[in-house]
Amino acid sequence: MRHSHFLAALLFNTTAFMRGQAPARPQFEVASVKENPTFSGKSEGIGSPSPGRLKGRNVPLRLLCRIAYEIDTFNIFGGPGWMDSAGFDIDAKAPVVPGQLRADESKIRRLVLQSLLEERFRLKTHIETREMPIYVLTIAKGGLKMKPAPCDPIETACLAKLAEAMSTWPQPINGAWEPVDRFLIGLATYTNGNRAIVNKTGLTGVWDMHMQWAYHPPPSPVDAGRQTELGDPEGESLFTALEKQLGLHLSPAKGPVEVLVIDSAEKPGPN
Repeated sequence: MRHSHFLAALLFNTTAFMRGQAPARPQFEVASVKENPTFSGKSEGIGSPSPGRLKGRNVPLRLLCRIAYEIDTFNIFGGPGWMDSAGFDIDAKAPVVPGQLRADESKIRRLVLQSLLEERFRLKTHIETREMPIYVLTIAKGGLKMKPAPCDPIETACLAKLAEAMSTWPQPINGAWEPVDRFLIGLATYTNGNRAIVNKTGLTGVWDMHMQWAYHPPPSPVDAGRQTELGDPEGESLFTALEKQLGLHLSPAKGPVEVLVIDSAEKPGPN
């Protein structure tokens, strides 16, 4: 029960911040942010090598915003011209609570990254709702092909499977245990359509997913350099694989989408 209250508080704070309010958020204990003069157009990696730690090399501001606000890069608008043309090295440490669940830690990292962007990049943002092209996800006519995962969403083993799945995209998905909404965060990047995906499946809980498709690098400036080898470049498209292998269907539509607008940002000064 204590974990449930903790998660609810974190989600409330994140939502309030995205809607222009200013709740108290955790800060990085120490943080170094420096522009890297060797930036060649794509990030060389960003991750959490240890609890509470965030390290990245040559990470552009757009990707940092994507991670901090958990929003697709094509739904981030405005900002300075260097958002995609400058890379930054980041090494920061956030507070860690002993025994903290992995999902809790992930949310804390996002909140403290928001604080870091505000402090070091003088980032100012707001949320708008815009009518835009979207994809609607429904259950395919042939029915579901995937099965519920044999775990509880807050169990450690289940969270490890979820994290593993997100870290290996766009490699084939082999037994990834994920909620559908979490799955869509990664999926939207690989539709090559720059559209948000609205979940109309009605599915809840965590699902055991197995899927492989022919990957083609998307046009996003952040992800354009990513490559992968799936063994069959002429294999099924993502849309076909979703339907045949998972029993899910994507259809184009138009609808309201919440987007992040960058009002202003500055390159960080000396640490």
